Amino acid sequence: MEDLALIVTIIMSVLLLSGPITIGLTSERAQLYTADRRVLKILRRVIALTIGIIGIFIAIQFLFEGLPAMTKFFALIALIGNIYAFRREIKYAQLN
Repeated sequence: MEDLALIVTIIMSVLLLSGPITIGLTSERAQLYTADRRVLKILRRVIALTIGIIGIFIAIQFLFEGLPAMTKFFALIALIGNIYAFRREIKYAQLN
């Protein structure tokens, strides 16, 4: 049972933290810091994309399962946060 609790804790942590981490990685400050440094820009985008896709995948799974409403609310917030971060990164990439 301890292993199951650990797995659930990890999944919920990824779900709850994926949106803020991705938003932070696509913030204007992070984008301007990595604008001149090609390697850092690629690394920032790869990390943001990886975390965001994992967060979106988990959020979609939680939305379509028979879980409590609060868990679905957290999944919806994570989904919205990750999509917002991706849209912000795409807009920044189009400007440059």
